Amino acid sequence: MTPKNLTSRQLFTMQNLSLAKKVEQFFEATNDAGLVMQYAVALLVREALCISDFSDIFKNLVRQILLTSEPNDKMRQFSAYFQDYFDKLEWETILRRLYKNETEYHEVTKQTRRYKALLDKQHREVIETSDYQFDIVSVFKDANGKKHKWTLRNTKRVHSEEEIAEVLQILTTLTIFQTPAGVRRFVEYDNYDSVKSCIDASHKMENEHEPLLIKDEDALCLSQEKVLSTTEGIKKRNQSGNLPLETGSLNDRASRDSHMENHQTQKDPIIAETSVLESLDDSSAPVSKKQLLSKNEQPKPTNTPNKVDFRKPKSKEQQEREYKEGLLSRVKRGSGKRGSGNKKKKNGKRK
Repeated sequence: MTPKNLTSRQLFTMQNLSLAKKVEQFFEATNDAGLVMQYAVALLVREALCISDFSDIFKNLVRQILLTSEPNDKMRQFSAYFQDYFDKLEWETILRRLYKNETEYHEVTKQTRRYKALLDKQHREVIETSDYQFDIVSVFKDANGKKHKWTLRNTKRVHSEEEIAEVLQILTTLTIFQTPAGVRRFVEYDNYDSVKSCIDASHKMENEHEPLLIKDEDALCLSQEKVLSTTEGIKKRNQSGNLPLETGSLNDRASRDSHMENHQTQKDPIIAETSVLESLDDSSAPVSKKQLLSKNEQPKPTNTPNKVDFRKPKSKEQQEREYKEGLLSRVKRGSGKRGSGNKKKKNGKRK
């Protein structure tokens, strides 16, 4: 079965080793030297524009084709790109195999040799390290004159717009890229943009079911204002209607949650403070930290664990007044008993 021709996506996105293996397998199955020579030229363009290293991955295969394969027009057109793969004697042998004379060689390879000098300059360029990724977004016209966009990822930073445009124009000399309908692509170069991209911002959705982890030192420094703001935020979110309520099991869940909160309150004073604040009404006055501590110190009834005492603590004046009233009431009760006893004694003596 004859393998399919490689696409532009494969030639410009695959890793070097995988791509070299695939092209070698293609040549063994088809023996199409003209197509393989064009694949090698496309890799020269990729190496000149991208920061990845694709140098000499087709060297052995290209040497084999130019030294042993039957000459054709594509080999004559693109042989000058690979002159560095051969020594002087080998290159003279190739010239005698492909061209009638030196004059024909210069005429056929005039454009290729100009592009080769440009590619050599790009290969010698030192790659600059950067925090950004650069992509070349180019526009070409196909054989029908219709524009199509082509993007090459992870490219070098552009220093000369004209030179990059000339490198892209090398693709117009290749006939291997076609649409599924058979229309040749990259017929005419139009324009390109070098796009710089980086991670500017990131966001992760918070999971409401995950517990809030608080360090010991952070828990000790937790202020009343932070607890109040957290409570108000929970109430507003529930009132906004974003969280649907299941009315069927509301009472069961409320009793279960309150039991768990009371059990946790006995272990953690910070949670105890929050549970009291969450049970306050929105219209209630702000509660001082001293009042909260006094509420936490009061023992809760064992038979009614779910009830919370919302009564306002008594002031000192009220406590003193009640204390005096209690003393007066005890004095009155005591004086009444003594009076009744005296009357009995007196009555007894009288009798």
